Amino acid sequence: MKTIIEKREFIREVDVDKKNDFLFELLHNNERLMARFEEFVKDYDPLASTTKRKLNPLAFEDELIETYEAFKEGLSELDFTEVTPRYKHLQQSETSTESKTKADIAQFEAKEFYGAWQSDFLYEISSGYIYQALAMVYGMMAAAIEAEITDPEHFLGKSANKFFISLLTEDLQSLITNYFEVGETDPKDVLTITDITLNFVKKHNIGIINHYLPFFENVVTSPELADSIITKLKDNVVPVIVIPELTDLLTSRTGKVAEWRSAMESIFPENYKMTLKLLNYYYNHAPEEFDHMAMNAFKRYSLKIEDFIENKIKQGSPLYCQLWLAKASESKSFSDYSEARKYITKEESINFAKEQEDIDFKLQILTNEKAWDEILIMAKSKQSANLLHKLLPIIVEYHPDDCYQILKNNIVHLFRHQRHREGYVKLAQYLKFGQTILENNKQMEDLIAHYQDLSQKLPALKDELKNYGL
Repeated sequence: MKTIIEKREFIREVDVDKKNDFLFELLHNNERLMARFEEFVKDYDPLASTTKRKLNPLAFEDELIETYEAFKEGLSELDFTEVTPRYKHLQQSETSTESKTKADIAQFEAKEFYGAWQSDFLYEISSGYIYQALAMVYGMMAAAIEAEITDPEHFLGKSANKFFISLLTEDLQSLITNYFEVGETDPKDVLTITDITLNFVKKHNIGIINHYLPFFENVVTSPELADSIITKLKDNVVPVIVIPELTDLLTSRTGKVAEWRSAMESIFPENYKMTLKLLNYYYNHAPEEFDHMAMNAFKRYSLKIEDFIENKIKQGSPLYCQLWLAKASESKSFSDYSEARKYITKEESINFAKEQEDIDFKLQILTNEKAWDEILIMAKSKQSANLLHKLLPIIVEYHPDDCYQILKNNIVHLFRHQRHREGYVKLAQYLKFGQTILENNKQMEDLIAHYQDLSQKLPALKDELKNYGL
């Protein structure tokens, strides 16, 4: 028997007289265990099925650790590499795909595994051991976060761990809602559970405590209790960035706005949800700082916070312009760019254009700005050889000699390094292109004549020139 479930099932099935005899042998020579048994008997309530038993710190800690270890071991043994239908309703049908069928099977088996554990903590609840049930869910949650679950085909979704975390989150929320009424839990018990939990997560992953947030949401109802838990977190050197939502909850419930603001500013803008809460605070209570902080947040999240800030910023402000430029960059929309252009300089527009990867959008902006020199610089780049048909027609009116030289350089390069049919095709295309955009240009006519002469000894080149009407 490896799991807590198996052990408990075995114990429940043993005859009561046998259990009594064993209990006597176990306790009468062990003062420590006897003291714990006496404490249990003293606190025992015959109405336990409807009444929440008192917190037993040692039992809570043991349950947390043992459940974590056993559930983690069970999760690690799960293997969804190969799944086969074991139930009629999961057999592959004509309308379902194989992958969907396998996913259905895997998820059914995962829930079946989880259901065995679920029935165990539900039994604890029905017996009045609410704190033990809480400890079990806490341990299972930690195990679900850390366990290595074999699911290479992602039948349980993008993350097998998240599949189980989702199930546990639902059960934890239900447990808290039904058995930890707001303001009814003894603050001393809350602090005890906090101590035990902190000691546990420090040995594993401090971020696990974020998944216990529903408990704190229901039980922390006084500023004094919130302050006490904050002190414990500080004493245990828990970084705010690791527990942003818990920090938000606790500092909010102290009633000390300055303390909450300081905590949120310390992690700004790393946590998206807390960033929005802080920005909302600035907008409502410190508007003079909103634009500056919103700009910092925008640099971090860009259009992700568009809906939040769009109606909160002043038209024409730096952030307003940045927002519209970001929208334009994503949409490649000249109308979005035009909205920002009303308030920015030509130099800023050109710099924005130079940052764009989409060549058509880039040229649309540079043309609008009459930035002929910038387009010429692009055309002179070796990386732009395949873009000359887009670049040169725009600037040929303003830089005809440069356009001719750029074409000539590319043609000479082709003739030297690509003396084959494919190279001749490109060469002929360049000459025809030059003839079109540099109409009646003596230099261009001479260059065409030069390669016509060369083609007399190069039949393949002659063919290609003829194909392009040269």
